[in-house]
Amino acid sequence: MKWYSVEKFKPAHTVTECLVRTRGGSCYISHNCEMSDGSYEWNLSHGDENEIEEVTHFCIFDPIEIDD
Repeated sequence: MKWYSVEKFKPAHTVTECLVRTRGGSCYISHNCEMSDGSYEWNLSHGDENEIEEVTHFCIFDPIEIDD
């Protein structure tokens, strides 16, 4: 996995499951929501629509190879 700064990158899709890191160093499983003005909100993925504040980085989980 690679961490991407939210100042330089945005997820490729409007709703993407990500791991996010906040300014305080906390990590959350999150999904992003693109707003009409092009900005993003980061919401907790466990069913609540609680916005995560001060997100600095995100990463998208790498795929896992399937054994034959």
